[in-house]
Amino acid sequence: MVFEFVHVNLNAQEKSIKIINTEWATCNLDAEKPSDYGSVFTWEDALKACPEGWRLPTKTEIDNLMICYKGEGMLNGVEGFWFNENGEEQNRLFFPIGGFIEPSSNSIKYQKICGAYWSWTYYNFVGFSPFHYILTNTKSKDFGDYEDNHQNYKFAVRCVKGTYF
Repeated sequence: MVFEFVHVNLNAQEKSIKIINTEWATCNLDAEKPSDYGSVFTWEDALKACPEGWRLPTKTEIDNLMICYKGEGMLNGVEGFWFNENGEEQNRLFFPIGGFIEPSSNSIKYQKICGAYWSWTYYNFVGFSPFHYILTNTKSKDFGDYEDNHQNYKFAVRCVKGTYF
């Protein structure tokens, strides 16, 4: 898998699926299809990356999404996780697990093991850190509340519809 650093693919971004009153984009930012990982961003860049009318999800929206976890699986040969509120086949989201980039090495880490995604929520925790969530493909499922100071790491972005509060 190669990360491509093109900016904001609006065509793929226009489609959404509603899960617990939140309209989630069907693809990661800059992805052509749901199984593509798309581009990765630092938290500061992620805050500005979503197209007009879209934004990063809040921790509450992520918590609601996690309630709708339906298991890990594959889409077009790519490993990831499925989410669905009502069990309807056409209304489910796929989150690929494509790793992340550490600032110290600028190389992809944990590809096919985890997918790290940014949130808009900011914590007053160890020097004010952004919340991010990590989906892992291990024996124990881990939907993390990782508040460590990772602002310069590069994670994927899954936008939701709406403006900031």
